[in-house]
Amino acid sequence: MRVIHQNNQRINAESDIKKRVYVADNNPVFRDLLKLVLEQKGYSVRIFEDGYYLIKALRINKTANIQLPELIICDVNMRVMGGLDLFNEVRGSGLSPEAIPFIFLTECHEEEALIVSAKKSRSEVYNKSELLRPIIEAIHRVLPPSTINQTIQ
Repeated sequence: MRVIHQNNQRINAESDIKKRVYVADNNPVFRDLLKLVLEQKGYSVRIFEDGYYLIKALRINKTANIQLPELIICDVNMRVMGGLDLFNEVRGSGLSPEAIPFIFLTECHEEEALIVSAKKSRSEVYNKSELLRPIIEAIHRVLPPSTINQTIQ
């Protein structure tokens, strides 16, 4: 860790500052898992159960002059405010002087119109089940499905 001493104060160098990521997802298990993984990779993560709460946090941050996130990861389909509505609100409200990048997540392929819209915003879109595939494959390597079935019975 690089430390700069200035007026008898320790100041971490910019490279040591954790990047801020906001995650909005109505699935608490997926949201917590994503937070855990990102924090283990060195990111500072705040989680929200809906886009509505994330927007409220952004407004409070701006009012209080608190630094905004450097990335927003959000589910396309949430109860009160979905990912695309959140994206449009952030872009249209002037909440940040520069565009905060978005990564959209979805659970099913039936949301094609939403996915096309997300891609038009030049954001990346990922299917949650595809993101979990490597984890499931690793579980199957360690504990083959036939063993799981026998254990359950």
